[in-house]
Amino acid sequence: RTLHGALLDSELLAEVYLELLGGRQHGLILNEEAGQQQNPSASKPSKIKRQKREKRSFPVPEQDLKRHEKFIATIKEALWNKG
Repeated sequence: RTLHGALLDSELLAEVYLELLGGRQHGLILNEEAGQQQNPSASKPSKIKRQKREKRSFPVPEQDLKRHEKFIATIKEALWNKG
């Protein structure tokens, strides 16, 4: 490709998605009841059980906070300063 853009990317992704489903409209089931009637042999995917981790914090060094504040001060007409 020579072009890159959100619209082109979304169109390509939509085409890939449809092909992965088996072609346009093939087997596209929008509700569970219709899916069971149309394809009774289809089983529900099993849920993956994942361990929950404790929340972590990532402290920002004081030097980085000062550099960030200095950078923010250079932005003119910032939306967060209006109000």
